[in-house]
Amino acid sequence: MAKTDRTRRQLPGRVLTLAPDAAPQKDMIETLEHILDGARKGAVTGIAFACILKRNRFITDVSGSCATQMTFTRGIIMTLSDELGGAIYNADPDGVR
Repeated sequence: MAKTDRTRRQLPGRVLTLAPDAAPQKDMIETLEHILDGARKGAVTGIAFACILKRNRFITDVSGSCATQMTFTRGIIMTLSDELGGAIYNADPDGVR
């Protein structure tokens, strides 16, 4: 995860630090714990992710089989993009965006 390590150097202490007024989102923490549990059991072999930080900064990276199977990973990311696009499109029944 070279990119994440570089990002951590650029943003020391900010990647994993919550400000006092920021409450952790329960669904996000549960999702991360579920993925971590799957990785520990060997079921999750790779991960590609994007994280939004405060002030709309972000981190993207890949690890494991997502780093070695880049074409397949790009397909997975495009599937996520399609799902997000559908969620945006369906968010407002009047079509206002």
